[in-house]
Amino acid sequence: MREKGQVNGNARVVREFVAYLRVEKGLRPASCEAYRRDLEQFAEHVEERDGLLVGATQADVSGFMEGLRGHAVESRSIARKLSCLRGFYRWLLMDKRIAHDPTVNVETPSSWKVLPKSLAEGEVAEMLERSGAAARSDEADSLALRVGTAILGSGFTGRLMGSVRDKEGLTYGISASMGDDSIVDGAWNINASFAPALLSKGVASTRRELDKWWNDGVTEQELAARKQGITGSYFVGLSTTGGLAGTILSNTQRGYDLSWLDGYPAAVKAISVAQVNTAIKTHLNPSTMVLVEAGSVAAAGSATH
Repeated sequence: MREKGQVNGNARVVREFVAYLRVEKGLRPASCEAYRRDLEQFAEHVEERDGLLVGATQADVSGFMEGLRGHAVESRSIARKLSCLRGFYRWLLMDKRIAHDPTVNVETPSSWKVLPKSLAEGEVAEMLERSGAAARSDEADSLALRVGTAILGSGFTGRLMGSVRDKEGLTYGISASMGDDSIVDGAWNINASFAPALLSKGVASTRRELDKWWNDGVTEQELAARKQGITGSYFVGLSTTGGLAGTILSNTQRGYDLSWLDGYPAAVKAISVAQVNTAIKTHLNPSTMVLVEAGSVAAAGSATH
């Protein structure tokens, strides 16, 4: 990145974000350096039109992704860079430096139409671990389970990312989520991508964190931090017409009236640690979950045994 003119602003905000990752998120130096390189590469793309990172548009992000693809950069590398940008712009949103996240509607490489050859090469194995059902959205403890799931595996502050990715370096992306709970019992799953040679270690590490979360539950400190993050993101989402409309639609599908717009953050704040941990034990059981592997699984097996 060039250190002159308006570009100074880009260099400064990148340094601030990397410092945030290092100090507040506790990421390792190698991880912070990877984020810095990815952001500086995107900054150079934005600077071609004399732009700033805080003023980047969806077109900037999409153009950057297409440029990488045009230079035959591997899909997993592009996905990593997009994940970096999403984390960066979520941070800017939470810090109220921007009003809109330019990465929101950008497609990930996994949704691109590609030749089957990429699957045959199989450098990534997908793990989907789930129980048959979680909880319907209108059940009393559904929200508590959703918050507990977020503590386990939502974003960079989730336990899974902090352990399996940041501490052990086994994956770039791993998450836990629940959804499809508007009408029937919702699906609960963990998604992760591992290089074939790291598949066995990655699955074992994920199972360890899942079992610990299920057996020991979440802590007061984790819950307080997650409540703040959930409500903060919620209000940011309501700041746009599209976000407000989407929230109203989602609430309607789940049987809530307009009062839930104000009721939701209040309900989140009222959740207790006991409610979260009870919901986890009530609706989930790691011993009944199903493991699904896709990709070069055979290659992974020969490499790890």
